[in-house]
Amino acid sequence: MNPHRRLRGDAGETLVETLMSIVIMGLVATAIIGGLFMSVRASDYHRREATAESLIRAAAEQVKGATYASCAGTGSYTLPTPPAGYASQVLSVEYWTGLGTPPNTFQSTCPTAGDQGLQRITLRMAATSGRDTETLALLKRKS
Repeated sequence: MNPHRRLRGDAGETLVETLMSIVIMGLVATAIIGGLFMSVRASDYHRREATAESLIRAAAEQVKGATYASCAGTGSYTLPTPPAGYASQVLSVEYWTGLGTPPNTFQSTCPTAGDQGLQRITLRMAATSGRDTETLALLKRKS
């Protein structure tokens, strides 16, 4: 009997087949781990975005409840102090020009006829990382 001949019942895997199996399993594992990391990153982004939206709505409620300031500037309305990682800001206060003055819109300076009793206030809440920013415009009228 020839010692180099393989017996029919002695089937095995070759080195090439074993290496190909390892490569395929490595690619599958890499894809699964990449998907998990992407899921974690998307969840973090959504959480920060939802937090910024919640904070800007709270700031808008505070401005809405504040006393109306005629011919107010951006510093006339105070916002609640946001938690660490976020910054809030009053971007602009615009004034209604009045129904009799074309083009019947808002302007950035107090009208010469005086404050008509309606302001558009734009607020911004931003994560200090700079990735998540929410902007909200609200109308405030003199009561």
